[in-house]
Amino acid sequence: MVNVVGNQITKLEASKKEVKERVTELNFNIKTKVDKVEVKRKLENDVSLVSAKYSLVIDYVFKKKSIANITFEGEMLFAYSQDAAEKLVKEWKKSKKLERGMAAAVNKIGFEQCLVEAINVARMLKLPNPIPIGNLFRKQ
Repeated sequence: MVNVVGNQITKLEASKKEVKERVTELNFNIKTKVDKVEVKRKLENDVSLVSAKYSLVIDYVFKKKSIANITFEGEMLFAYSQDAAEKLVKEWKKSKKLERGMAAAVNKIGFEQCLVEAINVARMLKLPNPIPIGNLFRKQ
């Protein structure tokens, strides 16, 4: 079982290019990537904090060209036994692959937090929401 003890967005960048024609159909590309995994610090009781630094990029594409993007960088902290932490970091350095539970947590929690913030950023840039939000209609 994975113990997530912290998650924070450390950087946010957003940009929008001027498009001279009417945008009729936008596509979204959303990519997540873990950039670095390391033992952050050793605590008491044989516990270590493992840091996973990640990035999430939302790219708005029109006619196969990027016209806007929102980029997040963040760091998630996990609690592991010292032995498990050392093994995990060693495996990461060797293969650049995360243990299944850690990968799922980074994708789920990081993705959720960043997408919630991306809705506000998209609104400021006058871009559509990066995730579909249903409409409510009154029954006639």
